[in-house]
Amino acid sequence: MAYGATQLAFRPATSSVTRIAMVSPYALDIPGGVQDQVLGLAGQLRERGFEVAVIGPASDDGKY
Repeated sequence: MAYGATQLAFRPATSSVTRIAMVSPYALDIPGGVQDQVLGLAGQLRERGFEVAVIGPASDDGKY
């Protein structure tokens, strides 16, 4: 179902918690600078009461 911009802007909130989706192009299960920054920022945002989902690929080792 398509919505116009004004319909989305005035849609009533279903939750008082701000929800954030963070997307990383790098595999999250392999340590690295970008991964550390994304996961660290997500953790800090969660501590401040935000609901955070981190989305990214996994490596091919079948760990996730």
